Amino acid sequence: MGDSVFSLYIRKHFIMSTDKKNAELNKCVNAIVCATNQAKLMEVIAPMLDDIEQKSILKVLKMYVLEK
Repeated sequence: MGDSVFSLYIRKHFIMSTDKKNAELNKCVNAIVCATNQAKLMEVIAPMLDDIEQKSILKVLKMYVLEK
């Protein structure tokens, strides 16, 4: 669900700020929403998170990434 929400947010931003056609819009959105780019974005915002938010991120990582 998180990826869907993020995708909708980014898609709305592009729709409101550009006149890209559907195929080009999808390409741009997918490039931003992909897992590789999300990891890069997390590296940027992680230092700005408080302790509770950082612990929440670590909990999710342990559940879905680190234990697989």
